[in-house]
Amino acid sequence: MFLKNNSRYFIYRFFFILGKVFHPIRVLCNNYMSRIVENLYTGCLSVRINICNGSVIRYPSIRIEGPGISIGQNSYIGKNAVITTWRTKLYEKPQIIVGNGTNIGQNCHITAINRIEIGNCVLTGKYVTITDNAHGSVTLDEMESDPNTRILVSKGPVIIEDNVWIGDKATICPNVRIGKGSIIGANTVVTKSIPSYTVAVGNPARIIKSFDNYVANN
Repeated sequence: MFLKNNSRYFIYRFFFILGKVFHPIRVLCNNYMSRIVENLYTGCLSVRINICNGSVIRYPSIRIEGPGISIGQNSYIGKNAVITTWRTKLYEKPQIIVGNGTNIGQNCHITAINRIEIGNCVLTGKYVTITDNAHGSVTLDEMESDPNTRILVSKGPVIIEDNVWIGDKATICPNVRIGKGSIIGANTVVTKSIPSYTVAVGNPARIIKSFDNYVANN
């Protein structure tokens, strides 16, 4: 019995130590292979979109489609993000421009027929939606028709300035400018422009704190 229990103990310790020794090697190999895959995938995408040096598209599950998409230096696009532009009769040259050092969170949806500009060092949480368009105008005739058949329209571009932080599940609607350094709380729906150095929350967004006037006067 004593030998049997000791045998189990020594076998357990052997594999425990073996795991400790080889785990760093396995992690290193995995990281190395991941970087190879990331760089190959980024290289393939760069044929279709403008990706600056230092930016890496880390997950093949990301969907980036359409003309006029540009991603700046050292930016990050999270897993399952969707970034798309669509040509229409009114807007033949749609654009999505992502600045330098910007971090787009997992499962974000960014879509444009007009223009979406995201500045430098912007941070978004997960499941953020940024759109400059909608399916049709709000008229009775269109509301009686199939939404899939309605013409895409844009009330105006979306501009997000530098150093903005957007929380999880926020929605940024068309014809909106979010000023430099502002914070948009989780689940906020932004339907109107937000000044610089401002904290906004709620649906629709309301300002709960602002340093815009202080910064402007100093």
